[in-house]
Amino acid sequence: MLAACSRVTAYLRNTPDDRILSYSTLASDYGVYNVLMPLYAGATSVVESRPPTSAEDVLSVVEREAVTSMHVFPPVLFLLANTGPKWQARVPSLRYISSSGQALHSRHIQRIRQALPQVQIFSNYGLTECKRVSYLSPEEIDLRPTSVGKPLPGVSLYLVDEQGLVIDQPGQIGELLVTSDYLMLEYWNMPEANAKAFIHNSFGHSRLYRTGDLFKQDAEGYLYYVARKDDVFARDIWNVNPREIEQCLASHPAVAEVLVVPVADESAGHVPKACIVLDINHRQTNGETLIDYCKEHLDWHMVPTQCVFFETLPKTDSGKLTAKGMI
Repeated sequence: MLAACSRVTAYLRNTPDDRILSYSTLASDYGVYNVLMPLYAGATSVVESRPPTSAEDVLSVVEREAVTSMHVFPPVLFLLANTGPKWQARVPSLRYISSSGQALHSRHIQRIRQALPQVQIFSNYGLTECKRVSYLSPEEIDLRPTSVGKPLPGVSLYLVDEQGLVIDQPGQIGELLVTSDYLMLEYWNMPEANAKAFIHNSFGHSRLYRTGDLFKQDAEGYLYYVARKDDVFARDIWNVNPREIEQCLASHPAVAEVLVVPVADESAGHVPKACIVLDINHRQTNGETLIDYCKEHLDWHMVPTQCVFFETLPKTDSGKLTAKGMI
């Protein structure tokens, strides 16, 4: 825990003057560390007990508490993407926004950058078993908005194919293996899960953790999250990645939030369904328009068969979008 706190607060440049806002509950490791890390740096934790439902909810807390930093999941950024330039005058103390847990969408990043050009955005990747694995420097966010950066100092990672061989070609997709001095010891009293989760004495390391996450790297070594292995499903004989469909739909100006889930189909096995919250300025957009948009940008098997509209999408207690109740 000390190692994780030290590494993360170092690249975020936290100081005792920081006042760091989070909404994650203590039921998640993200929530626990969002309290511990500011205290480790001598800073102040500002913890809200209820998730925000509007940009004003966030703005009022930042303004009232003179918040300098925010550690939040992407749904909070979705709310902030609807604010305008007047936001800047209300939150002069805000220095950075750090996000993890789910993919950031390029359009939302662009909107926040336009409204708050002085605020740095950190895009991160981590997991409960190994805390923070990588981060993207704010200087790279405009150039590589979909990347989660490079590994932290002391973190070693590898992409491997289905045969367990290392992938060294840019753009190829593989499962991420990771180790560090803050990798968990094991799952408590779960020998079968531990046997599946760890690779021992490989690539020069005593232990490597199988994350179950699929990634690719570019020629400069920047990481790009693709999907959970378990999230990818088959449509006929073709693999469907729900996260890729979500990125496509999120680039449409009418889409504020989106979650893609598989639904059973008698002939194809499973087909993708898009669950969508429309942007407040595009409430008249229909499903056919968005499906046609997907047809222009995706292979046929990735195109949703239906778009269903909601006022809000379900979230976990810690604030992540969840497919629970959608399938």
